[in-house]
Amino acid sequence: MLHCGFCTPPCAGMLQHPDGTVLKQLQPPPRGPRELNFYNMVFGSSCHEHVFLELRKFLPKFLGTWTPTTSPNELYLKLEDVTRKFNKPCIMDVKIGKKSYDPDASAEKVQQQISKYPLMEEIGFLVLGMRVEEDRGKRGK
Repeated sequence: MLHCGFCTPPCAGMLQHPDGTVLKQLQPPPRGPRELNFYNMVFGSSCHEHVFLELRKFLPKFLGTWTPTTSPNELYLKLEDVTRKFNKPCIMDVKIGKKSYDPDASAEKVQQQISKYPLMEEIGFLVLGMRVEEDRGKRGK
């Protein structure tokens, strides 16, 4: 069963494979295949590009793809769970860049994204969400 790994009963948060890796469902084209190609390029055994080798230090390890036996048309990226060693991880989802839309996006989609995130083009990032584990009474730890 796929679950977030943090909630009891299981919620629909971060999906995890039974081996503890994080599962990220591949998006429809062109974004999904582009993301898969990116991970294959950066983590491929034939990668010798200095920039990509350095970039690996800041990314979760890519461990291939996975397809559930019950849904053979779904494809997931298997990624290292970088929060696994923490008891109560604080997590923030930050999108870095000035645009939240694809270069191939329609004019309508571009306008929708600009109106949805008006400061993104000005400040160059967007905080989509975060989870903070608060441990009351234990300041400084």
